[in-house]
Amino acid sequence: MKVKYDVGSFGSTRKGLKIFRDTLAKWHDKPVAVVAVPSNTMCLGFFLFNQDGKAVWTGDGFRMDLMGEGGAGMKSALGLLYLYGLEHLVWNEVSFWKADKKELANLISKTAEDIFKTLKPSDFKVPRDQSPYYIR
Repeated sequence: MKVKYDVGSFGSTRKGLKIFRDTLAKWHDKPVAVVAVPSNTMCLGFFLFNQDGKAVWTGDGFRMDLMGEGGAGMKSALGLLYLYGLEHLVWNEVSFWKADKKELANLISKTAEDIFKTLKPSDFKVPRDQSPYYIR
């Protein structure tokens, strides 16, 4: 599976959030599934999938404890999901940061393939067709 990603987005909340926002906007009229993947006990990133088998990885700059810049990015990502009326699934931890550049492409691709195989049709939602949630 070919996965679009930017090596510079690893550990970068702003780059990851831009990728997340832009992909949701681009795929607003396509069925999309969103899966959070922790990269350690503190940080995670998101895979966004469409039903055609395309995937985008945001990098892992989002903090699960909602602290600091990474936490603000996580709140913003969740806010985007709420506005698009989407929910995310959670996958097992994958230590992307341990891989060198050569291994990283394979690890990202393999992880995306493993996740995609488990997604059910009901996991995909067309953002345009969803009612937005309120942010509280």
